[in-house]
Amino acid sequence: MLKRLAAALLFLSVWLGGSHSDSAEARPPDKIGKGCVSGQCHSQVGRSGRTIHRPAKFGHCAVCHKQPQPRKHRFKLDRSPRLCLTCHRRYKQLHTKRRPRSPSRVKQLAKWDCLSCHNPHQSPRPALLRKAPTQLCQTCHQGTHLPPKAAHAATHPQGSSHPPVRQGACLNCHRPHTPSPRPRLMRANVNKSCIGCHRKQVLSKKHKGWTQLHPKLASQCNRCHQPHASPHPKLLRQTGSAMCLQCHSQVKKHLASDKSVHQPAKQDCLQCHSPHGSANKGLLKSPQVELCRSCHQKVYHRSEKARSAHALSTQKRGCLGCHQPHSSKHPHLQTLAQKGLCLSCHREDVKAASGRVIQGIQQNIGKSLHPPFQKGLCLDCHQPHQSLHAWLLRARLPTSVYVPYAKKQYKLCFACHKSDLAERQWARLDETRFRNGSLNLHFLHVNKAQRGRSCITCHASHGTQQHGLIRSSLPYGEKGWKLPIKFQKKTQGGGCVSGCHAPKEYDRKMPIQRGYLLHPPPYR
Repeated sequence: MLKRLAAALLFLSVWLGGSHSDSAEARPPDKIGKGCVSGQCHSQVGRSGRTIHRPAKFGHCAVCHKQPQPRKHRFKLDRSPRLCLTCHRRYKQLHTKRRPRSPSRVKQLAKWDCLSCHNPHQSPRPALLRKAPTQLCQTCHQGTHLPPKAAHAATHPQGSSHPPVRQGACLNCHRPHTPSPRPRLMRANVNKSCIGCHRKQVLSKKHKGWTQLHPKLASQCNRCHQPHASPHPKLLRQTGSAMCLQCHSQVKKHLASDKSVHQPAKQDCLQCHSPHGSANKGLLKSPQVELCRSCHQKVYHRSEKARSAHALSTQKRGCLGCHQPHSSKHPHLQTLAQKGLCLSCHREDVKAASGRVIQGIQQNIGKSLHPPFQKGLCLDCHQPHQSLHAWLLRARLPTSVYVPYAKKQYKLCFACHKSDLAERQWARLDETRFRNGSLNLHFLHVNKAQRGRSCITCHASHGTQQHGLIRSSLPYGEKGWKLPIKFQKKTQGGGCVSGCHAPKEYDRKMPIQRGYLLHPPPYR
C-alpha cells in the first residue's frame, strides 16, 4: 500500500510540475534552463495534431523517458506495454489476467508493442493512431480486405466486400485491446455481431412466419459467409450447391453415385431452399407441391381438365410420396423401382378422398398376370400424376360394363392388342385362343351396336386367380353387386359360368354348336 502511495505522489509531482525532469541536475550542462520542447530541440512535439498525448502536450517528457545518467543527454525508453499501462490501467487486465478459453489473450507481455498502432506524441487521427483504421489494421492483417470495388471487379465481377471493412470500421466487430473469450477479439459471438446489423435482412418482421431456421443461423454465419471479402456475391465462401454440400455430405455422396439427379440440387440449392429460414419444412421457399409446380408446369397444366389426379400429388406428402428431392438410383427420381413404388400404397385397399375404395392389387395376384404389371411397367397404362381419363389411364378405355362399340373407345388396349380382335368376326388360328372353331368370341362379346361388353367386364387389369386374366367377379349396378365369373380352362378351349349368361363352352378344334355359324366363308 505504501509503495502504491509513493508511486502516486511521484507521478502527481511529475504531472503538476515536472520539477525532477526539468531540474538542472537532470540536464546536460549546455541544456540547463531549457525544456525538451523548444525552438532548438523537438519543436514539433506536442504542438499540433487532432490528438496530443497529455505528457507531450504539457512538457512532462520524463513520465515516459528515463534518464539513467542525469549529466548525460541520453534517455531510455521502455517500449513494452508496462510503460503505457502505468497510466492506461483499464487495459492492464489484457496482460495480467488470463481469461479461461480466451484465444485472443496474449501469453507473453514482451510480444506486445503499443507503438505499432499508436504515435507516442501526437496524431492527426483519434486515439493517437498512426494510420487510418483500415490501413492500420492492414499493416499486419494482410489479405482480409480485397481491393476497392472498381479494381476488384476486373478480376471478380461478382465479388463482394463487407461495408465495415471498406469504410475502415473494423472496430464495429472487433475489440482493439480488451481480451475476449471469443476468437479474433470479436466483440460478441459471430451471429450476434452479424444479426446486430443484418436483423432487417435475416430476421425482419416479414419473416415472423418462419417455423424453420437454418441450424447455422444460431451460431455460425461464417460457415457460409466470409467476414471481410469474397470473390463471390453476398460474401459467400463458395457459390451454388458447392456451398451447401460442404456440410450436407450425404447429399453430396448420392449426387455423385445416383443415376437420376435433380438439376437444382446439382447446380444451385437456393432454387428450392431459403438459406436462413422458412415457414415450410426443409427450408423450402414455398409449400412443396407449389414449389414443384413452379418448374414442372407440364405435369400440372391439364389439372383443370383432368378427369383423374393422383391423390398423393395434392396431399400432405405431395411429390415426395413418390420422388426423392435430390437424387435417386431409379429413373425420374423415384424412391423405389416403379412396381415396388406403386405397390407401396396399392398393395392393399386404398380409400380415396371421394370415399371410393380402390381395390388392392395384392389380392388379385395369382395364376395370371398382365405382362406390363408383371414386368413392373405400371406407366405403360397409367399416368403418374393426372389424366384426362379415369383411373389415371393414358388413353381411353370404357369403365362401364356395356358400351356401344367404337374403335376409339379402346385406344388404351389397342396400343398393344390388335384391333382385329374386336372387329373381325372370323379369326385365323394364330390370332387368338378365344375362339369357337374360327368364330372370334372377342368380336362376339365386344362388337355390338348397343350392349357391347367392354374389356373390363371379363378381364382384370393387373392379375387374377383365373387363367386368361379372367376376373373372379364383376361389380354390377349402382350398389356394386358382385356377379361371379367362373372360368374353366380346357385343353382346346374352356368354359364359363357367370351371372351374365348360362354356362357356355368353346373348343378351338371341335366347335361347340350354340346356334352360331361355326365356320367362316372362304377367305378371299
